[in-house]
Amino acid sequence: MEPLLISVSSVFIIPVRYPKEQANAIIEEAYTAVLANFSDCYVADYATLRLVRINLDKGDKVAATAYCRKFLELAHPEDKRIPAIKGILAELERFDTGLTVEGGTNK
Repeated sequence: MEPLLISVSSVFIIPVRYPKEQANAIIEEAYTAVLANFSDCYVADYATLRLVRINLDKGDKVAATAYCRKFLELAHPEDKRIPAIKGILAELERFDTGLTVEGGTNK
């Protein structure tokens, strides 16, 4: 896949314009690569949040659920975003009887 940016020299970077669908696929692939190759990196939790949003926008609730869970694994226990992600996860799981919130029910 083509790079999102083309470097003309060490000083100038010229953005390449892609159609929205293609750009979104490239962005999703980049965030997925961060998680696959650098899950201990300080931006991995952010990548999971972006992947939650991307998959919700695509209507892929199963993938969004998986990325919510991954965020909860990676996030620092005192991360202020945890309650919001748990809320999103609970809503996603409420509509899929095959999934349950840890320690909760899907009723």
